[in-house]
Amino acid sequence: MTSRQEWGGAKNPSAPALRPRVRTVPPLALIAVSLLTAVVIARFAGQDPPPINLDYFALCILASLLARKADRLAGALLFGGFLFIFAVQFTQSALLPYMSGLAEGAGHIRYIDAWPWRSVLPQFLLLFAALAVIGAVALRTDPRGSVWPLLALGALAFAADSFGTSSPAPARLRVFDANMATSSAVTLSGAMNQALGDRPEPTLIPGRTMRNDLAGTNAPRILSIAVESWGIYKDRDAQKSLDRIVLAGLERDYTAETFEQERYGATLAAELRELCAIRLAGTPPVSSIAPVAHRCLPHELGARGWATLGLHGHHGGFYNRAAIYQAIGFDAGRFRRDMTQPEPPPCMRSMFGGICDVIVLRDALKFLAWHDRAFAHVITLDTHFPLQQNGLADPSCAVGNVELCLYDERMSAALRGLTSAIKAAPVLPDLVYIYGDHRPPFSNGEALAHFEPDLVPFIVLRKRVPRK
Repeated sequence: MTSRQEWGGAKNPSAPALRPRVRTVPPLALIAVSLLTAVVIARFAGQDPPPINLDYFALCILASLLARKADRLAGALLFGGFLFIFAVQFTQSALLPYMSGLAEGAGHIRYIDAWPWRSVLPQFLLLFAALAVIGAVALRTDPRGSVWPLLALGALAFAADSFGTSSPAPARLRVFDANMATSSAVTLSGAMNQALGDRPEPTLIPGRTMRNDLAGTNAPRILSIAVESWGIYKDRDAQKSLDRIVLAGLERDYTAETFEQERYGATLAAELRELCAIRLAGTPPVSSIAPVAHRCLPHELGARGWATLGLHGHHGGFYNRAAIYQAIGFDAGRFRRDMTQPEPPPCMRSMFGGICDVIVLRDALKFLAWHDRAFAHVITLDTHFPLQQNGLADPSCAVGNVELCLYDERMSAALRGLTSAIKAAPVLPDLVYIYGDHRPPFSNGEALAHFEPDLVPFIVLRKRVPRK
């Protein structure tokens, strides 16, 4: 009769004991993936993330706890979680300067043929390569390791991230572009809320804006130019050299006033800041603009007899611009496919392949000349990031900060172009407002640090009264 011991009631002393594969892999995998994520996002997505990512800490802690009950499920969670967190953080940081949520992303997909693929494609390739590496690390990670080292490291990382800055900890943790360790779950939740229309309502700006300046104006012809990515250098001498291009080029015909304007949000938000004196986040649906549309400059001027036109050298569907222009009272919007036929050749200085700013400005100035009272608004495109690196005129840039040199050359060329277009106008506008939308969204922190985060330049030009 077979004894109970022979059937396995007692352990075979010669059999090896079963143990977790490697107890120290989760912290090492965590650090490796965190560093890889930080390097990829800093280099290609334009943000400055910390080397330790709190999202990954939370994931590894959860997987380690779950492994005590369901080992395979914990492994699947670790693999899927690493990929999900990286994909969300990379996508959010790469697209942060251009859109604020899923609704905008869906709108941009309609114009996929117009994307700057020369810049976007390398980022997609890098994204997939990094996902492959992270996936390989996750597959070789045993989630059954001790949770205490993770908790200790996570507490230290959280403390350093929260208190290792002069900014208040809660504010820092909420700012995605300053701290990539912000929870991707919160990020995704916010994006979904935006997609479903849960957005902050526009708030009125009581301070100085173009709209508040022009309340009750009688100037016959008014030109508004929002200059893409025109920020303010912290070195004010460098900033004055750019301002001087406009001031010197038009001083014969205009008196000038310069000041520094607070910026709110990205490009469309900057347009609405000046056109409507409102502050908002992201790309708003027309329904959220409707309650304040009556106070927007195109609506107010149109009601008093001015002809109004909004122009942009790219697609009107980007940022819902065509619909919003109509909602705030423009008589018409003119975009890439609406320009003088046959369509002008794409501007080679822009990654987005739109119409050159000088051509758009000529159309705006012709519109002003055709009417006794008119208002034209232009948002430029030539200096939209990413800037096309097709040669630098300054050879010294080869030993300096190439991105700053490229920006300075492109912005100088753009300002000279708009200055020349105004000087050659059939009829000089009576008032010209030229202002920046936001600081340039550089892909490295060193270049970005040269600019004020929340200020943009603003120039007001008033036509000189001819001497009798």
